[in-house]
Amino acid sequence: MKHASWFVVLALTSGCEFWSTVTVPAVDTTPPVAATRLLEIGGAGYDDLGFGDYDGASLTTSNPNRKFMLIAAAWDPEGARKVTMSRHFVRQCVNVNTGIGALQNFSYPQEVYTQPGGPGSVVDDGVWTGVYVDLRDWLTCPGSTSFDWGMMTWTVVAENYSGLTAIHGTGTLVLNLP
Repeated sequence: MKHASWFVVLALTSGCEFWSTVTVPAVDTTPPVAATRLLEIGGAGYDDLGFGDYDGASLTTSNPNRKFMLIAAAWDPEGARKVTMSRHFVRQCVNVNTGIGALQNFSYPQEVYTQPGGPGSVVDDGVWTGVYVDLRDWLTCPGSTSFDWGMMTWTVVAENYSGLTAIHGTGTLVLNLP
C-alpha cells in the first residue's frame, strides 16, 4: 500500500493526469485507495490532500470570499472503476427581528465518475471527479433571516472492477461569520 500512497499524491497534485493504463485482471483481491484534495483557488492557498480510511480535510474559516476545488479520486493498480463523492450541507439562518436561528439541511447530488470496461479491458488505474465550492454561495438565507454559519461535509468511496470498495473519511468545511 506504500506505493499506492505515492501514486495518489502525485495524481492529485498533477491535475489528475498521472494515471497509467493497465489491463483489468479477472480477479482483484486488493481494495482500491480513496482520496480527496481540498485546494483553495487564490487567497491563502489552503491545500489538504488525504487518502485512506481516516477523516478527510477539516477547515474552519470566517472569510466568505474563499473559493475551493474539492477533488475525489480512486486509485487501484489493477484498474479503478468508479469514484463517488457524497456531500451534505447545513447552515443556520438567524431571524433578524427575534435572533432565533433555524437550521437548513440538504444533500447535494452525488458526484460520480465511472470508467467503462471489465476484465481484459485496458483502463486507467485512477479516476476522479470534482466540484467548485464558492463560500459566497452559502450566504443566501430566506426572508428576514441572515446567515450565521454553514458546514459542508463529504465522503468518498472508491471501487475497483472486482467490486471491492474503500472509503475516505468525512471531510468538513465550515464558514462562521464573525
